[in-house]
Amino acid sequence: MLEQRAIAVIHKHVLFGVLGFAEIAACVKRNPHFNSETKEGRRPFSTEYAFAAMTAVSPILNWAHTYGHNEPINFVFEDGGAGKGLIYNALTDMRKMPSVEYRHLIGSVTNADKTLVTQLQAADSLVYEGCKVVTDRLANRISPSSMLEWLDAAKVYIVGFMDDEKFPDTMRRGMEIDEAKEKFKKAQRDKASKRKDENEN
Repeated sequence: MLEQRAIAVIHKHVLFGVLGFAEIAACVKRNPHFNSETKEGRRPFSTEYAFAAMTAVSPILNWAHTYGHNEPINFVFEDGGAGKGLIYNALTDMRKMPSVEYRHLIGSVTNADKTLVTQLQAADSLVYEGCKVVTDRLANRISPSSMLEWLDAAKVYIVGFMDDEKFPDTMRRGMEIDEAKEKFKKAQRDKASKRKDENEN
């Protein structure tokens, strides 16, 4: 179970916890790992890491809005995460999307070395142990009360899970992000072109 040092750090520095999980098989099905023969695919666990992180972001934004928190929230992720670039791009793009509720609450997105940041070490333990607890519950190896007991001790109030059923919505959101990016780039190009014409005239 969660070690006492991690629990102590969580209770000292954390208001509440959000655990995000992504089903590896569903990620690989939609976005295959790199194939050395075809030279196609992506780095293992990059998409999984990114989707797991994103399942945690929305509940945090919803919580902040519900409790009247109006200041932008700064997100700090582990520096060694395979999908850190995907997370940065996704959150940066979400700030520009009118359809994303509470996008004004997305602050800076940075990465830090977990060996230097105590909170990230606690988060690492939380995810590792949390994965075992949730997996055991899904397989009926532990009772619902045992899982709730663990979640309560770890101050985890929300658990998000990205599986095969949720992927269609995520893929649509991904397309929406791409469309928003293109519109933004086009607006920037049009603005630059207009400035150039004004300067020439």
